[in-house]
Amino acid sequence: METLQADQKYYCENCCSKQEAQKRMRVKKLPQLLALHLKRFKYVEQLSRYTKLSYRVLFPLELRLFNVSDDAVNRDRLYDF
Repeated sequence: METLQADQKYYCENCCSKQEAQKRMRVKKLPQLLALHLKRFKYVEQLSRYTKLSYRVLFPLELRLFNVSDDAVNRDRLYDF
């Protein structure tokens, strides 16, 4: 789950203003093979464009996906590298 705050706040059409919000993604059914593409870019408002992030992204080689999927009934099920 990602918290949208500061310059990344969500624009609420009911309030007509930017609000802090939480963004998350849920997977309805887990695939046999999971491929993730890490997009290492950040939107810079002052430049009105995306810039590439130069720092290294660390991630685990085993993923527990029970909290992002309606399909994962077994909390110990792993996607492993």
